[in-house]
Amino acid sequence: MKQRKGFSLIEVIAVLVLLGIIVAFGGLFLTTFVEGYALSTTTGETALKGQIALDRISLELKQADSIDAYTANSSITFTRNGVTKSIVVGSNICLTTDLATCSCQETGNPTTCNLLMDNVQNATLNLAQANLDGLAGNEVAYVDIQFTVPDMGSAFETRIYPRKMVAAP
Repeated sequence: MKQRKGFSLIEVIAVLVLLGIIVAFGGLFLTTFVEGYALSTTTGETALKGQIALDRISLELKQADSIDAYTANSSITFTRNGVTKSIVVGSNICLTTDLATCSCQETGNPTTCNLLMDNVQNATLNLAQANLDGLAGNEVAYVDIQFTVPDMGSAFETRIYPRKMVAAP
């Protein structure tokens, strides 16, 4: 009998099975890598957006000349450099110069309604009052703001101390 050079059918099938196993594990690894990358990108963008919102709120409230109105866990109206503004919390967090035209549910007119953060949960806005100067009447000791975003592990929160002595509303 004459020997032929080449592969037998069993050898070809064995190679195809091994190749299939390698491709299956490679595909699983690649899918996990792509999903992890997408999740980390989304989480990073959300964290940056939340930090920017907190920084903007801090900047506005630190420089406030007066606190005109406060509704617990809802809004705070203040005057800064002669302009009356409001921070409104709910399912979104907005900074507005005209509450009548900004429902905080849409961006509206960008000159009066600025959406700082959307899709928030458990948003709280608290104002603490104390007699800081020893005279009659309370002043704003600090403002706390906290919120969570779906699919994020921790809450965004900050405590803001006004730089000026501001009378409590």
